Amino acid sequence: MKPFTDNYYKFLGSYASQFKLPISIFLFCVILMSLFFNLGSWFFAEVIQAIKDSNGNYDKVYLFVFCTVAISFLGMLFDIKNKIYLNVKIILPFESIMTNDLYSYIQGHSYQYIINSHTGRFIESMRTLRKMKWDIRVFVFSCLQPFVKILVSMVLISFISPIISLMVFVFVCFILFLAKFTKTANRTAKLYAKIKNLVNAKLTDYISNVKLIKMFNSLNNEQKHFDVVFKQERKFNVVNYYHWDLINFRTALFNILFSVAIIIYSFNLYLASDISLANIIFLIVILPSIAESASELQDFISEVKVHEKEFNEAIKPFSKPYDINDVKNAKRLKLGNGEVEFKEVCFEYNEGKPILQNFNLKINAREKLGVVGLSGSGKTTMINLLQRFYDIQSGEILIDGQNIALVKQETLRQAVAIIPQESVLFHRSIEENIKYSNPNASMLKIKKAVKKALAEDFINEADNKYDTIVGDRGGKLSGGERQRVSIARAMLQDTPILVLDEATSSLDSQSELLVQKAIEEAVKDKTVIAIAHRLSTLKNMDRIIVLDKGKIIEDGTLDELLSLKGKFAKFWNMQVKKQEVKNV
Repeated sequence: MKPFTDNYYKFLGSYASQFKLPISIFLFCVILMSLFFNLGSWFFAEVIQAIKDSNGNYDKVYLFVFCTVAISFLGMLFDIKNKIYLNVKIILPFESIMTNDLYSYIQGHSYQYIINSHTGRFIESMRTLRKMKWDIRVFVFSCLQPFVKILVSMVLISFISPIISLMVFVFVCFILFLAKFTKTANRTAKLYAKIKNLVNAKLTDYISNVKLIKMFNSLNNEQKHFDVVFKQERKFNVVNYYHWDLINFRTALFNILFSVAIIIYSFNLYLASDISLANIIFLIVILPSIAESASELQDFISEVKVHEKEFNEAIKPFSKPYDINDVKNAKRLKLGNGEVEFKEVCFEYNEGKPILQNFNLKINAREKLGVVGLSGSGKTTMINLLQRFYDIQSGEILIDGQNIALVKQETLRQAVAIIPQESVLFHRSIEENIKYSNPNASMLKIKKAVKKALAEDFINEADNKYDTIVGDRGGKLSGGERQRVSIARAMLQDTPILVLDEATSSLDSQSELLVQKAIEEAVKDKTVIAIAHRLSTLKNMDRIIVLDKGKIIEDGTLDELLSLKGKFAKFWNMQVKKQEVKNV
């Protein structure tokens, strides 16, 4: 998917071009509405003139009254229908298509980009961009409609007096010219857009970590941090309002002066018998509308500049190209038995700080490999690279003989099931969380996976069974229950490669026993890569490697590594002693 343009007008235009016919129909209706409005004012003026010239015969009066009411009713009807048409045929489809595109694009960003960015900023950017649907309404009701109103009014006024029509034109140009002198307000708007994004990012961060805040009794500290940011937002907001109120006052003053000048000039024409009483009444009725339309056009120009600043801030995550892309004509990964191989792999997160150097490792199909090492040795990096969350600097990573850099990312990740250390669940039902790995799975398959994951008992005991909502991040379930849901999810995915990322390290002994039994069922007939420190996991591995600073320093079976009396043996003995202490 291509990055979005960071040009506000091109962005809106790219979506508006998808609604050419509805916009054309709408524009035609706007012209009709403006015509009805001006004709209504014209006929109203003729009513007054007809009353003056009636001499006891009111037939003309009744005719013009009827015309005034009929035209006003048609204008009101068109206005209502047009607003409904705008919302249903343009604004809502615009929002739906744009939101779907934005969501799809953000999902394609690399894992590295996501973790280096602030979640709250993504959310606020999405919210700001989704609000652009109202920019269409602003364009219609603050630009298009006022412009057409002024244009139709000038045409009608030209029949009364070309000079007055020219005066209207000069006034409108002058009001629009004043919109150029809003640089200070625009600078403030740009700063306000940035600080608003920061406030929302902070809010998201606080709410996401409310448990941690309570644990460390840091509510007051967090409140102080938030107050500092919020005061900045309030300061820019106050200045922003001040500038716009000043601009509005200036515009209102010129509107009054313009209207007075036109009325005085028109009255002189009337005294000279150059125009009729109906013409003066028409001008008096229509002048406030022209002044209001000119003000709306000025507001539109100023408001667009503000929206452009907000857009420029919000579009950044969506205009940034992807770090990791599928190669041209990438093929689907053809699954075999799940053989995995790292060949001369070099990788670094930051330049000059290598994590893996000329790393070589072959994992045979259906082999169960245990990976041991201190923190920072490269264990998690190895798993991230296997899923292509990062691109390697050199070398190859192969699955069943296929370079993962040359296959479609979606098919690669479908081939690798993960049981993470901390089970990640959505605030959805148990069934939805299990089905996440295979959305089209039948209930029969789900129940089979649940049974193998030893999750059947606690699910059936839950109030709503499979429809039970697990809470934010699975907070309504215990650690062991969450992990068994995660195992069921991985088993439902039914892939040849299974990764266990310290899947039992954060569990108590009883939960670990249940989860370990479930894992034993899950790993049957699969290629397994298990990052593990627990004895219960390592003793079931066909082979174990020990990583240190991105290199394999020991490789062999459990018995072979113990006989070496190296790092693994020391680690193993420490685990045995811990286990003996627990059993005392």
